[in-house]
Amino acid sequence: EPVPGGSVAAQLTTRVPEKPFQLDLNAGRIEGLPGFADATDLPKGAKVRIAVECGSTTVKTVAIDEQGRIVHGTYQKHHAKVYQATAALLEALLEKFKDQLVVNVGFSGSAGNAVSEELSGLVDRALEKKYGEQGKAGKANVRYTSEVIAQIEPTLQAFGGHGKEIHIIEIGGEDSKFIHLDDQGRIKATARNGECAAGTGTF
Repeated sequence: EPVPGGSVAAQLTTRVPEKPFQLDLNAGRIEGLPGFADATDLPKGAKVRIAVECGSTTVKTVAIDEQGRIVHGTYQKHHAKVYQATAALLEALLEKFKDQLVVNVGFSGSAGNAVSEELSGLVDRALEKKYGEQGKAGKANVRYTSEVIAQIEPTLQAFGGHGKEIHIIEIGGEDSKFIHLDDQGRIKATARNGECAAGTGTF
């Protein structure tokens, strides 16, 4: 049962295993990207977008500034505790960028839809604490985007516009996907292998 007070991550902790869920925020550093131990150089009030990818084995977080720069990134194994790990990371991110204006929190991944529904209240409470009951309205958009669309958009931004077809191969912890885009950036074909068969060559 959830207990009054404490973090959302602590309240989501299950009884198996018995010891409380803990997440080492500095263990998930991505080479070349600022992590939780690094100070942010963003000015107060700067707009920040947060992306959370909840996969079958890991949770990835990215923060992007108004210029599209990645100003924060982490990669963490959730050890089958995807809700708790995501809550801990999201709480830490909202705290890290408390002096900035978080305008979007986007979820994706195989567990992203369920997690976004579970944790949308966390974002709402953080906004209410910062801006008050009335002031929080319209401050941040929380949404879920399918894995396919979440991969297509940045790929088109990086490689599209050249009149060439694009092929995307994504190998995850649960399954692998193939996405074929035509020369206009439209989906031409998609395929995925069986559940829990990532990397086994079933394509």
